[in-house]
Amino acid sequence: MSAAVVLRELSRELSPEMCRLTELESSRGLLRSDLLQVGFLAPRLAQARAELVAVHIAEVSGALSAAARLALRGLDAHPDELAVLRERVDEVQRMLALDGLEPGAALSGALASLAQEPHAQWPCALELASLSVALRPDVHSRAALAAVLAARGEWRSAVAIALAVLSRPRSAAVRQRWLARLCRWLERLGEHERVARLRSA
Repeated sequence: MSAAVVLRELSRELSPEMCRLTELESSRGLLRSDLLQVGFLAPRLAQARAELVAVHIAEVSGALSAAARLALRGLDAHPDELAVLRERVDEVQRMLALDGLEPGAALSGALASLAQEPHAQWPCALELASLSVALRPDVHSRAALAAVLAARGEWRSAVAIALAVLSRPRSAAVRQRWLARLCRWLERLGEHERVARLRSA
């Protein structure tokens, strides 16, 4: 049986988890609207501002994903890595201010905490990863969220994220990485037969 058939079966069985992911991603409109205020601008200016905001969104989401991975590691996070992340967050905040963009309460609170608070007082890894994927649901933010969910033992939700990623066209390398993750998480769920079918396809 082909890998596509296995993935379709899993998608049907995990539809509630995939719906939950869709709802999370749909909230990005609320987060983005704080930054993307173009309604009263001339069309050309609005387009330029939208492109600028898209760059900022990518930067903020990337910083949140990186922070989620460090938060997930807890005391194992190296001080040098924390310092690099703080520098990254400081730069993100500086550029947002420079371009006159003000994130809403959820984003500004998270960024301020990452920049100023001790590592132990950051928002939890799940909150950071959820903000990242809601802001910009790409393979990087989804990988961070899936890693956090897997670390919490929420294997079905991690599998649902993998299925959502694999449902879209991807490069062969990206697809292989996500299939490997999917197989690891399915093994945790005891789905050894499906894992064997995926690996033999």
